[in-house]
Amino acid sequence: QPLLNKLKLMKDIGSLTSSGLSQAMLVQFLRHLGHDGYLRHVDKVMEYYKSRAQTAVRFAKQYLNGLADWSGPSGGMFMWIRIKGVQNTAALARKALERGLIIVAGTYFTATNQKSAYVRLSYSIITDEECEQGFKILAEAIREEQLAEK
Repeated sequence: QPLLNKLKLMKDIGSLTSSGLSQAMLVQFLRHLGHDGYLRHVDKVMEYYKSRAQTAVRFAKQYLNGLADWSGPSGGMFMWIRIKGVQNTAALARKALERGLIIVAGTYFTATNQKSAYVRLSYSIITDEECEQGFKILAEAIREEQLAEK
């Protein structure tokens, strides 16, 4: 327990602010880009995440139809999905992990670790092929968990 407390303290201290070196590098990068270059960069990043989100929604429709509900992400790097017939997605997340897919059960986003039918998926840095494979794995794990919860 003392080691865990020290590790937690180190993590908390390390994440209060970004490092001075990172801040200095960012300032130099922004100076290099200039105002117009920064705006072009932001446009590229927005298009990239929009494309990734559209790909995730396409595969969700293909593989999760009837198994889950979702709405297309309006931005960011994550997609929230409500799993039909599953009250606690913690077991589902473990089953997905056993198959090589990392998802986060909604329970970890509640203040009291209450059961949740939701999962959060990240789609930002995977290829289209990895995205499709992930939705295939998720669909298999959902079907298995739905049977287990009956």
